[in-house]
Amino acid sequence: MPPSPRDEIRPLTAQERTRATIAYWICVGACVVFAAAAAYIVWLREAPIREARPVAARIEHVEMISRDDGHGHVRTLPLVIYSYTIGGVRYTTSRLTSLATPHGDRWAADVTRRYHQGDSVTAYYNPAEPGSAFLTRERSWGAYAMVGIPLLLALALVLYWPRALPGPRSP
Repeated sequence: MPPSPRDEIRPLTAQERTRATIAYWICVGACVVFAAAAAYIVWLREAPIREARPVAARIEHVEMISRDDGHGHVRTLPLVIYSYTIGGVRYTTSRLTSLATPHGDRWAADVTRRYHQGDSVTAYYNPAEPGSAFLTRERSWGAYAMVGIPLLLALALVLYWPRALPGPRSP
């Protein structure tokens, strides 16, 4: 069956082409803006890692504790208390990671197996707040995806641009 006139793609008018071009590049710009905002959030969240300085610490106490999460579930958490000295002042804390993200029971068990009372470890502290330290540098890889995916989409759109709009037909 031969194609009907309805099945043919008609060329865009100059006004339609202009509007489509503007919309296309707005989408590219939105991807870049979204990626930039995500990059800024990653930069903020990783400030503790960038600013952290290593310090010798000593594990004082290790145990597993159970807490109700407020939704009727009991979560198992590691409690690792350690101390370190900065400028002659002794600090004691229990913060484990650079990010305040929830972890599962398996992670809690791994942490309590890794650290033992009396162990010498390296902690990382913030020079602006010496009482704020952590034992493990942690990154949020999902945040990196929020940067990479829109950048890849913007790149794909830019590379596809020459083929995006049907060109004018030859007579």
